Amino acid sequence: MVMTASDDATDGATDSEGQLVSLSDAATHAASVRMLSAGVRTRSKAWVIPAEQPLELLFFRNIYNELLKRERTEAGLEEAEVCPDADSRVSFEAFQISLERLFFILGDKDGFDGRKYVHDVEGGVVWADFFRVYKQKNV
Repeated sequence: MVMTASDDATDGATDSEGQLVSLSDAATHAASVRMLSAGVRTRSKAWVIPAEQPLELLFFRNIYNELLKRERTEAGLEEAEVCPDADSRVSFEAFQISLERLFFILGDKDGFDGRKYVHDVEGGVVWADFFRVYKQKNV
């Protein structure tokens, strides 16, 4: 690629006004990337760390999936059978212990009582119960 000044600007042009530059396609691409990346601001360069950072719903989904995977592995089910659906259930004890630990680490002064969020303690805990905790605790 050749970058040139317009014909009417070259009449009487001095070195400080510009000059003809020849660049290969690779050099043009590299220069473009450098110019574009110079204007990009990333969050990782923040000097101040926020006092609070919300937990995403995906975090709760990962807890649910991991508990479900552990319980199914202990029950002797194969990996192919470990595919959570809307009716997949986790034991209430696993739900209570895992979220109680989470809210203790987060410094929640109210603690965690899973019975407030689960309709059927004996039947186990489904994904909707984890979602209910996420919405009502507003973490």
